[in-house]
Amino acid sequence: KKPVTVKPTEKQTEKPKNEVSFEIECKKILKKKELWKNGLEEVIPASGIYYSGKCSFEKGESVYHLLERITMGHTLLKIRKENSIALDSEFTPMYGTYYVKGIGGLYQFDCGSESGWMYSVNGMTPNVGASNYQVSNGDVIVFYYVCEYE
Repeated sequence: KKPVTVKPTEKQTEKPKNEVSFEIECKKILKKKELWKNGLEEVIPASGIYYSGKCSFEKGESVYHLLERITMGHTLLKIRKENSIALDSEFTPMYGTYYVKGIGGLYQFDCGSESGWMYSVNGMTPNVGASNYQVSNGDVIVFYYVCEYE
């Protein structure tokens, strides 16, 4: 009798893929056009969604790393100009994190004195900056624009 060799269906060396869902959106302001600064209709997608998709990551990467990669990736892959997403942020030493001023041409205060970009992970708004929040496999991350801070 010959010994039966069982072939594993997956290579033992393959690491499980670290992946999150990532969305950049401004849907809440679509119905508040009276608050929009002049010219915003040029930069805001009709759907309110700048980006929606899956994103892989390395252990230790932050929400901000992924945001940067997504926006930079779109800039580098600039197949069509409208596919690029501009990111404007600055490091804030006092908080030790990056502050996101604008994404896709939409900036803080563009829809009133309390408007700006926020982010959530799995439906919760973390109380740390995006560059200090380490992502985990399966996280659902949303950068969203608000007219009033919630």
